[in-house]
Amino acid sequence: MDREEDIEEQDRSPPKISRYTEAQPEEISVPINHSSLSLRVESTEQCSLSFLPFYSSELGTKNGNIQKAEKCKKRILAIKKRIAVLEKQIKLNKNDAEKSMLFPLTEAQQIQIDSICSHTDEESIVIDKFKNPIQVKDLKILKSQNDWLNDKIINFYVDLISERSTRTSNPLPTVYTFSTFFVERFLTDGYKGVRRYTKKIDIFSYDMILIPENIKNIHWCMTIINLKEKTIRYYDSLGGGHDLLLHALTTYLAEESMDKRHVAYDIKEFSLETVKDMPRQENTHDCGVFACMAAEYVTRCQPLNFTQKDIPNLRSKMILEISSGRLL
Repeated sequence: MDREEDIEEQDRSPPKISRYTEAQPEEISVPINHSSLSLRVESTEQCSLSFLPFYSSELGTKNGNIQKAEKCKKRILAIKKRIAVLEKQIKLNKNDAEKSMLFPLTEAQQIQIDSICSHTDEESIVIDKFKNPIQVKDLKILKSQNDWLNDKIINFYVDLISERSTRTSNPLPTVYTFSTFFVERFLTDGYKGVRRYTKKIDIFSYDMILIPENIKNIHWCMTIINLKEKTIRYYDSLGGGHDLLLHALTTYLAEESMDKRHVAYDIKEFSLETVKDMPRQENTHDCGVFACMAAEYVTRCQPLNFTQKDIPNLRSKMILEISSGRLL
């Protein structure tokens, strides 16, 4: 599909991956009801946060905003704590890996993967599609089994999901995708910051909208808006949530409808949910694969029946799909 976002204003370079640090806050679940607040994490090391108004004037007191900033700071620290716990579990369970029966590779497929990823020129372009050239070094991230996925892989894969939904042979829900840069820009600058992303697109003509989220280079999550069912669901393989984003997205839909269609959009019927049965990662680096698989399964109307033991095979499957430019 042709993405109609303002490409010039977006940095599509892979994120710099910060080191995970062990943090020891208490596990918390923080409901945030003010969709009129915007979150910007200045640094994952210091977790300095600021809030920017962009929806209404009901921002509360200065002290209230400071309290909300502290809650969001705790959210980032809670993610780091979960990652630290997983690192300890990995050391204990290294020899207990089960063999996946999901998408077993054929010998020919394994040879194909090895051939692609053994290319000596890592800058060589394997496929150029969706205005997003994928290089050998990008696919090596998937093959390594131990690397965190970058923006290029995530964006390419969700675009493949969107493209699949347009095939006449597949009676699947139609899908529109936002890039991995949408959430940060939206929560920082509000609707005006992302208004041009859909300047030639009617998102309301689709059944589903995929919104991948990069949480300050330490975690990937996926939000899926189902316009037919009127749901907004958040998928986090660490079991966390993001109430601020869920509430803000309802307001985004209302503003998008007024701006593009000049019609009021009733958001009161939408239900917001942090998905509790999202499969859980058991290491610190597979969150991007879990996020992509959540999108792939949901848009295919399938239950989320994959687990951590399936991820090596699913990484290989993603290499085959991305390199061929088509989902299997």
